[in-house]
Amino acid sequence: MSVVLVCGSRTWGLPLRIYHRLGQLADGTVIRHGGASRIDRETGAELSADMLADQAARSLGFTVEVFRPDYKRFGRAAPLRRNDRMLDEDPVPVLVIAFQRGCSSGTGYTIHGARERRIDVEVHRP
Repeated sequence: MSVVLVCGSRTWGLPLRIYHRLGQLADGTVIRHGGASRIDRETGAELSADMLADQAARSLGFTVEVFRPDYKRFGRAAPLRRNDRMLDEDPVPVLVIAFQRGCSSGTGYTIHGARERRIDVEVHRP
C-alpha cells in the first residue's frame, strides 16, 4: 500500500485537473488530505483542493484518509501541526501532490516539509 498526500489551495476550483491526476495513480493507493473545504456561495460548488481530491479519490475507488486540524489542542497552529502529522504518519507518503493557486501558505508549508523529509513532490498550478 502506498500513500499519496494531496494538498492545495482552498480556492483551487478545478476538479477535472485533480480527477485526471489521481486517475493516473496505481490501484490500492491511499489518498491522504487535510479535509479543508470552501464552497462557492454563488454556485454551491466545492473549491478546495482537499475536498475535490476526496471526491475524485472516492469516485476512483481509492481509500481516503482525512486528517482534520485539532484547534482545541493546538489553537491557530492546528493546520500546520496537522500538515506535519500527515507527512509523518505511518506509512509515510511516497508522494505529495500539491494543487497550488497563488500563495497558499499551508500548501507551501507542506511542500517545504515534504522536501525536507525527502518525499517526492509535484506542484500543479492553474
